[in-house]
Amino acid sequence: MAQMNANDVEVLVFDYDGTLRDSMNPDVPGTKPSAFARSVVEYQPSLNGREKEIAQIYFDTSGTNRVRQLHIVEERLRITAPVPADQEKEWSRCFDSYIDEKKMPLVSDALPVVSALKQRGYTLSIGSSVPQAHLEEVVRYNLNLKAHFDFILGNQKWNKNPGDGANFIKGLPYIAYVCGKYGVIPNQVAFIGDAPEDMKERFESGTYTVGRIDTRIPGRREVLAVHSPDLLVETLTEMLAIFPGVKR
Repeated sequence: MAQMNANDVEVLVFDYDGTLRDSMNPDVPGTKPSAFARSVVEYQPSLNGREKEIAQIYFDTSGTNRVRQLHIVEERLRITAPVPADQEKEWSRCFDSYIDEKKMPLVSDALPVVSALKQRGYTLSIGSSVPQAHLEEVVRYNLNLKAHFDFILGNQKWNKNPGDGANFIKGLPYIAYVCGKYGVIPNQVAFIGDAPEDMKERFESGTYTVGRIDTRIPGRREVLAVHSPDLLVETLTEMLAIFPGVKR
């Protein structure tokens, strides 16, 4: 597929977790790495005091099933009595209980970059795989950020008819909605995300695609580059040199 032109873009769709919100900051209580470490120590008390090592393993194994991550910690830190299979679901609930959505900070440059892009005339959206109601709730924790966005898209049903299983999910359904709502075509839409699945939008939906690299996760650049995004950035600020403003 030929390289797309950022100058054609009019609508920017941002993933939320890992792109605008730093849910992976290990130094903030309530984020995913700190919650993971805390829950592991609760079930493996002998690891008390080794939370930083546990959080690093969480980074190293990003994208792996959480229960498998738990057992990788046990293997690497030489725990001889792993959490038994019949307690894994209970441990997973413990992990969730330590996640505090209200304490998760924004990515450091998210607010100024989003504000600048809005001033340049772009239509801005949040597009996440989180269910719609929950996404709207967590975005409200950052009202200064929310004020810059024209709409928020989370997973939901196309309609509310009982028995209708057709889902409205991140990916092509979101892009089709955006194109219909604003009268644009896919190459006038940019999707900004931090996960390999986000990078597939370039091929599956025909959008300009930007990958935000979390440099704390080993090999992240290479993982995102596999899907040939149009742009890879380590900070959102780098986008300002690529998106000069909407052509009128």
